[in-house]
Amino acid sequence: MDSNDDTSLEPLLEEIRRKHGEALLAILVYGSWLRGKRDTMLDFYVLVEDYHTLDSRWQGWMCKLLPPNVYHIHHKADEPDKNGSDTVQTESRAKYALLTLKRFRHAMQHDFHSYFWARFAQPCEILYVRDETTRAELEDAFACASSTFIQRVVPSMGDGFTSNELWTYGLSLTYQCELRTESSNRGESIYEFNPDYYDQVTSAFARESISGRP
Repeated sequence: MDSNDDTSLEPLLEEIRRKHGEALLAILVYGSWLRGKRDTMLDFYVLVEDYHTLDSRWQGWMCKLLPPNVYHIHHKADEPDKNGSDTVQTESRAKYALLTLKRFRHAMQHDFHSYFWARFAQPCEILYVRDETTRAELEDAFACASSTFIQRVVPSMGDGFTSNELWTYGLSLTYQCELRTESSNRGESIYEFNPDYYDQVTSAFARESISGRP
């Protein structure tokens, strides 16, 4: 889904477009920003065709070895104050994780660690995409992420579980693998914010499994 109704994003998106130019394929946002949280630094994912726009060869080498690379960006602007009589300087900040679309797609299906596929099994928003071919590749990658998530979690579930139980337990497990500390009910809160999405993903996976599709 494309949406850019938060005007504060546009200067940051433009900075990313300026930095990576013709190599830029897509800019994604996921997680707490989509759940309405605005009191933490915004996170983007930036997918590129190759690493030639990075500042040095070693950055490209590091991203190939252990993706993604993470960068910080900020934008300053003079805005009218609330009375319209003066201007105030505003500053927006974000960080973005960068890797190639090819590596991103591979991670959704084949990575052992949940770092990528657990994130993008959750709702994701496409803020910029270069063309419809890239969009189709992204949609396929998101579908693979959801499929990988369910396939990895189901063996640890008992008989007769609900979609709620599957996602709550699975998300809790994957967040336990993160270096940062998360609350014990993180999986439950994520599911409850958008249960229809997770239930639809679960139903689609079940239908495909019954029909014998991979």
